[in-house]
Amino acid sequence: MGQPIEPDLYLDISSGLDNAWLDVFNSLPRSNLLQAPNTAIALMPVKGQRPLWGKILQNGEIIGIFQLAQAGIMKNLLHAVILDRGPLFLLDHNTSENSLAFFSAFNQKFPARIGRKRRLLPEHPHSTEFEQALIESGYRRVKGSKPYKTAWLDCKHSEDLQLTAMRKNWRGALKKALNKDIRIKWDTPQNHIKHVLLHYKADVEMRGYTATDAKTLQRLMRQYATMKDLWIGRMESPRGLESFMVFFRHGASLTYQAGWSSRAGREANAHHLILWQALGEMREAGLKTLDLGGINEDETGITRFKTGTGANLATLSPLYS
Repeated sequence: MGQPIEPDLYLDISSGLDNAWLDVFNSLPRSNLLQAPNTAIALMPVKGQRPLWGKILQNGEIIGIFQLAQAGIMKNLLHAVILDRGPLFLLDHNTSENSLAFFSAFNQKFPARIGRKRRLLPEHPHSTEFEQALIESGYRRVKGSKPYKTAWLDCKHSEDLQLTAMRKNWRGALKKALNKDIRIKWDTPQNHIKHVLLHYKADVEMRGYTATDAKTLQRLMRQYATMKDLWIGRMESPRGLESFMVFFRHGASLTYQAGWSSRAGREANAHHLILWQALGEMREAGLKTLDLGGINEDETGITRFKTGTGANLATLSPLYS
């Protein structure tokens, strides 16, 4: 057991990933890519980090979980600990009170000190009240850090409900794509990683938008493909690849991570069709929510595409140390 949060609430942190942790993660209607074990396995070793998996227990029952990245030398005299978009609570326990209790206990477990670097991105709605409570608990907001914005799209029970939630212009673009003779391929995603990355890297370099770097994306794609959790929707023509969208499945959620379209792909509204088909695949697989990724208001076209789906915008806490 770990440090108590309240008399009957505890943090239990381990270097091993067990079925109890995974069962909770898989049951959550909303999880995120940064708390997914596949992400830790793909990215932490190359950064010299080790994953830790924690459970939040109340009266012996797990009410929440979290994944940490840790690095240290000299028996952790020099130590870094990172929590990205956590913790994740079971629905009935997902309260501000429990979140603040968690961060109070976390501060006891990993107090700020000389030689320790802490970085925390809480998975909690941003508010002045929550921030003030964190500061009073011993945290500091990272200078220049802004609240993180993302868009969550619920996978509805039927196509009609999904369409009703979308904006009129999004439905119109989708209808045009559906009326065209376009085939989207989803087969053997592992065989298309290299080709997808070539287009992705060239597009990022040409347009200069904020995006995951190609090497990081490659590591994620390979790990998720190994676990059969990589989805790539592709539009192809005799000329070659015209459009794609990359998704990662984690628990009962899916994250849209990267995409690209040629002129032909844009004219065909290929991304509308790919995303529509992804929602159908989610429905069939029993997945609950699609994380459409960070919202950058400077990138108006991408933001309009994401919000037009009927997604719920969420403004989450900034970084703390």
